[in-house]
Amino acid sequence: MIKRVLQRLKSPVPLTLVSLTILLLFCTSPFRWTPEQWKYAVHTDAADYYRYLPMVFIEHHFDDPTENPAVIKYFIGTAVLYTPFFAAASAGSAIAGLPVDGYSMLFPILISLGTLFYLILGLYFFSKFLRFYRIRDWITCMVLAAMAFGTTAYYYTVNAPGWTHIPAFALVCFLLYHLKKISTAFNRISIIAIIGASSFLFFTRPTDIVILLIAPFLFTDLHAFFTTLKNVFSDKKAIVVGIFLALITLVCQLLIYKSCSGK
Repeated sequence: MIKRVLQRLKSPVPLTLVSLTILLLFCTSPFRWTPEQWKYAVHTDAADYYRYLPMVFIEHHFDDPTENPAVIKYFIGTAVLYTPFFAAASAGSAIAGLPVDGYSMLFPILISLGTLFYLILGLYFFSKFLRFYRIRDWITCMVLAAMAFGTTAYYYTVNAPGWTHIPAFALVCFLLYHLKKISTAFNRISIIAIIGASSFLFFTRPTDIVILLIAPFLFTDLHAFFTTLKNVFSDKKAIVVGIFLALITLVCQLLIYKSCSGK
């Protein structure tokens, strides 16, 4: 297994992803992890996306409207995707003797790392998507580097971690890959992935769900698209599993509505 990992790392695309991770870590650490900066790492809109996590897992109650009249209007998807990093920050804070309040030093640092993780994950699936078109590796590497450093992805990873943009980007790239994969080779895993990821994307950044409109254009022709669509609806087991994953964010959102409004 170690030999396989080393062989893959010799390939220019995985090597580029590793290099981008290291470079972005160097960019992020002095900018958002220093004693003067970590308190302000998760700010403005990101603070509201994140607010669900300490309310649910630490405080066990939602903000009292009389104390905080500003209602959190954001969907729950971003908080759900950052939950593993919140859990890691909670465990790390408990071990290090730091306050487990959702706002001590490790929490914004882990959210920052989570944002970087989703950026690299998105770039990884986008590189796999480009592979379907037999694009040369060196061109793919240039595209990945340009996306990481030449677009707003850099800003929302280094300057403003915790916003919804980067997790949504990862989900869009994940969907692109599986939409293209199912167009070339029908498979059950892609059905489950598309249904589940579509739900997560909608409850993370609702307008980005329009990426599904690209699906027919990834097939050789409309006949191939409708044939695959027919095969998808005939695989009821995959649809059930996909719907089960899709319900995760839906149920979380409805529970939030019920807890906050009573309806």
